[in-house]
Amino acid sequence: AVVSTQSAITAGIANKNKITPVTELWKRIFSHKYSRESPYPGTAVTKFPVPDNKISWTVKFEAYRPPRLDSPRLNLFDEPADPYLVSYFNDNKEGVNRQSDVAEYAIVDGQPLNPKGRTGLTGRGELERWGPNHITLSLISRWAKRDNKLIVINNLRVLEVIAIRKTGYDLWDLPNGYIDMGETISGGHKRNFMESVLGYNETTGVEKLKMMQMTDRMMQSGIIVSKYTDDDCHKINFPQKLLSHLWT
Repeated sequence: AVVSTQSAITAGIANKNKITPVTELWKRIFSHKYSRESPYPGTAVTKFPVPDNKISWTVKFEAYRPPRLDSPRLNLFDEPADPYLVSYFNDNKEGVNRQSDVAEYAIVDGQPLNPKGRTGLTGRGELERWGPNHITLSLISRWAKRDNKLIVINNLRVLEVIAIRKTGYDLWDLPNGYIDMGETISGGHKRNFMESVLGYNETTGVEKLKMMQMTDRMMQSGIIVSKYTDDDCHKINFPQKLLSHLWT
């Protein structure tokens, strides 16, 4: 089963030089490009232009005057959004993890700076947390086979990856979701995968139990890698987790 608002596909990479939905996905995850795209999604707020050579906070940019957007979109987490001011950063306490896996981030005027650099916006945007907003991204792959034999195209094996595309968005993504307060990394990872791909919330009884057991087996041999994720919802005051984090 697949959640009604999303479609799931298996995307194959047959040629490392060919642009595919998956190669575009990796560009988005490990760059700082989409963080600077304008306008902010779903709004008319235009971000201040940030050229590549002005991204770093260590580079002077006296003309930099980013607009402010601080309108948290509720229900990203199961708990309330942060207040306008919070009491701690770079720490994990009070049920909220504000530690970044990128680096210890700077605090200016009581608010955190995105560790990857300028984004052209200040404030949380629509994110609920000041600092890192931790999410999981599930990268599940296998070598493609036909009749129990590996598929080879142009002397390259074909790698299949589970990806999703939300209805109304022309963008493929890895199965993902936010880690809730008090939730473990592994627990959040499994729950988010089941919800975004398998229709976990629409399943009951024995079928839900089977789904949980299948997901446990699927992820037994996996590893967790912590990364910063580039996204157009990132702000100056940050983000996600493969485990990744989004900055507000």
